[in-house]
Amino acid sequence: MHETATSFAEELGHEHASLLQQLEELETMTAGSTVSAVGVLLETLRAVRAALHRHFLFEEKGGYMNHVLAHAPHLHRRTEGLLAEHHHIGRSVEELIGNAAVASPGAPISAEVCEHVRQWVKLVRGHEASENLLVMEACCGDIGEED
Repeated sequence: MHETATSFAEELGHEHASLLQQLEELETMTAGSTVSAVGVLLETLRAVRAALHRHFLFEEKGGYMNHVLAHAPHLHRRTEGLLAEHHHIGRSVEELIGNAAVASPGAPISAEVCEHVRQWVKLVRGHEASENLLVMEACCGDIGEED
């Protein structure tokens, strides 16, 4: 079945909202005022890893970043840089999972792991904000060119 641009955008929006909700969950469970178990953190990190994988597929080969590359070639370097960050973000979530998995599932999350998770969430949010800005610049350029 051929997907329309609208259904693709809706699905991307759904994936993006889901990812943001999961990032908020990570922030909440690693906040200083709450004590969550490592098992809960691991479950959430694994869900975020899967969500990121799906999200990045929307952006990569055949994804909406191809639109940016095709319609705003002057943004090529920034687009390629952001796409390259996907590997780093994916590798770093694996490291978070590995670091958390050393503790017993029922143990509280260590302050060190909490800090690493919060820093990682900040990295992902910054990455997403940069991508959103890039797409807006590409779209505004498209609109401006047609006037």
